[in-house]
Amino acid sequence: MLYVNQQLFEDNGIKIPETIDEMMDAAIAFNQLDIIPMALFAKEKWSGMAFVEMMITRYVPSGFLGLDNGTTSIDDPGYLQGAQAVLDLVDAGFFQDGATNAGYEEAAAIWYDEQCAMFMNGYWEIPTATENLGDKVTWIPIPAATAEDYEESQYHFVGINMTMWCS
Repeated sequence: MLYVNQQLFEDNGIKIPETIDEMMDAAIAFNQLDIIPMALFAKEKWSGMAFVEMMITRYVPSGFLGLDNGTTSIDDPGYLQGAQAVLDLVDAGFFQDGATNAGYEEAAAIWYDEQCAMFMNGYWEIPTATENLGDKVTWIPIPAATAEDYEESQYHFVGINMTMWCS
């Protein structure tokens, strides 16, 4: 799930992203305000891989699951497009410094101290997010590749066997 501090977006006049381009715009705008766009705890391999797959599912709906079951090929252009989207976001400063070495506790501290605008975790984060941020927090669908894809892409979820990819 992609959580957002909607109050940070609203207070700073930044649109909550519905597309990857809008994620990029938000990253640039938040960085100019010295607000981290998104905290990530990629020391825990599953979360970094889940973010990569989130971006890939914007172009290849089955994500890594298509590779697992043989219905897609790594040569399909959508895999490159998704990977490029991740690289572009990284280059735009989308994540905090040291995101690949940050565990959950470090990333969550940034999120709950309201030093960042977005956070990615599973549905199990809902009670903690609500307790700590109240009405400021909501979750959003993963932004689409394009505005035209927004409605349909809301049904493209991460579906990987994370154990296989993170071992």
